[in-house]
Amino acid sequence: TPAVYSSLTKFLIGIPVNPHHTIWLAIEDAVSFPALIELDVSGDYPFNDDSLFRGNGGTLRKLAIPFKALARNVLGRFNVFSRSGVTRMNLIDIDAVDNVGADLIVGQASADIARQIHSMLEVTKILFLWSDTDDDHMLNAIKTAPNTAVIQGLELYYLPLVADDILSIISAIPSLVSLSCEIDGSVRHIGAIPEREHPAALREKYNSLNSNFRQLHILDGGDSNWSDLESDSEADHDECPCCGVSYYRCHGDYGDFDESDDEYDDESDGGDDEVGRGGLAKEAAVVAAQIAVLCPRFRHVDLPKDLRNEFSREVALTMVNAPFLPYANSLERLIYPE
Repeated sequence: TPAVYSSLTKFLIGIPVNPHHTIWLAIEDAVSFPALIELDVSGDYPFNDDSLFRGNGGTLRKLAIPFKALARNVLGRFNVFSRSGVTRMNLIDIDAVDNVGADLIVGQASADIARQIHSMLEVTKILFLWSDTDDDHMLNAIKTAPNTAVIQGLELYYLPLVADDILSIISAIPSLVSLSCEIDGSVRHIGAIPEREHPAALREKYNSLNSNFRQLHILDGGDSNWSDLESDSEADHDECPCCGVSYYRCHGDYGDFDESDDEYDDESDGGDDEVGRGGLAKEAAVVAAQIAVLCPRFRHVDLPKDLRNEFSREVALTMVNAPFLPYANSLERLIYPE
């Protein structure tokens, strides 16, 4: 008789990754984890079926899982996130680092990843996605989010985005409140913002405005330490969209947040690095100005402390740019206090 862990609410399971042998376990049709609230899987997914997800659709709130072929196959084959009742997730944390491109050919990966990401966007309030793949499968899946998406907080690590990617995501997901991402350092705005990125052109291109989006978190090289991104502002940008408390208290086990390290290293080695950091601040300011045009409730940008002065200066310059004058009030609230 299969065991039933009726009182187990949090399950952390780690199976070593072995390229020559995969652990396959099956528990027939048993419902072994009916009360599970948090599930954290590391290494290889241990089952060849949906044993970990049976009977807990109404209780499961947090899931961390590697996005390897076996896990994707199980999640898709058993429609784990499409079954009735699995609609109350608070957080899904997907580790796709070094996992996607190696185990699927390109054509299969695109369809499989899109289907799984779409399912997640429809059932969870917050999605952490760690991906260092060179393809665009993850990003395209997010940019084509289904109309039924309920996602409010999206965090993309090791997946640098250009301005168009960020605006496309915000426009595609009307429920989105907060986005955390890296900005692609290979793209730089030099001089004035081009006409194609002026308010009129932006509104024509992104005709679907997001009336919910409020905060953008700029990650520094995939750094998940939110203490590095704390702001001196009194705005409630550090509140979790799903529960209203700070990210530290709500998702500390999943985001590897470290409250003890309160200071960001403001020291610079100068030279090319200093120029690059200034360019990153300008790029963040350009993106923020564009979001302010499209999202009436947008009110805060969180970014590393060493970028804030330059960011604020660039935003102030944009405010007096004629095409952006109608949005001066929205831009002004993005400036960090001195």
